Amino acid sequence: MTSIRRLRRGMSAALLLALLAILPTFAQKNTDCTVRVTLLQVNDVYQFTPVEGGKRGGLARVSALRKKIMADSPHKTLAFLVLGLIFIASGTLWCLGVAAFASKAASRIRHSQGVMVWINRVLGGMFVYLGVRVAMLQTR
Repeated sequence: MTSIRRLRRGMSAALLLALLAILPTFAQKNTDCTVRVTLLQVNDVYQFTPVEGGKRGGLARVSALRKKIMADSPHKTLAFLVLGLIFIASGTLWCLGVAAFASKAASRIRHSQGVMVWINRVLGGMFVYLGVRVAMLQTR
């Protein structure tokens, strides 16, 4: 069995186990209740303080929005568990995909003599450049 098939089977098994772990929490005795779902998507935060005169950005704005949503939420623990599982699963899948791609690319590069020669030349040139640069700094 190839490594890609093993990876797919492992990811499928992990997803199935995660779903089986979550499903019992949604079982309800009262079927006529209404469930409200709030999706809060926050991208990477590179600026901690607000920008554009406080109109955009800043972690304080994100924190205030989270507090407002959490005050209205009746299932805080379940929400954090589901969000944590989603975060862990998406990060794991992304890292596994990057690792599979890097493995495949590395095996192709290793089998190509011409590419290996050029990689060795470029890296050798970089080491020579950095060595000369360090030597020039030490002579000052």
